[in-house]
Amino acid sequence: MMYAKRTDGNHAEIRDAMRAAGAEVEDLSGSGKGMPDTLVYTSDGRLLLVEIKMPKGTLTAPQVRFHARFPVHIVRSVEDALGIIKNAGVDLPPPATPPTKESHPGG
Repeated sequence: MMYAKRTDGNHAEIRDAMRAAGAEVEDLSGSGKGMPDTLVYTSDGRLLLVEIKMPKGTLTAPQVRFHARFPVHIVRSVEDALGIIKNAGVDLPPPATPPTKESHPGG
């Protein structure tokens, strides 16, 4: 079953608040197939999958399946979003410099 690719009414407000807090936010809401609404890279080097829902919104069946496979944060307000930016996520090193021909074996 296909679901309409739409955003919740609070999507822009929450996305903009995460950006204002210093996070890089990639909007994935048009991707479908249960993919979370946003990919968020925080200023302290954490990568987060974030699903934006209205206060009483529910997950679609594809979202439930995706969330069973990957750690996705569900946020329903600006306060939720800012809380996960400060307190959750996967620790990652800073972005790596792409290898040069000299440093890549066989290159």
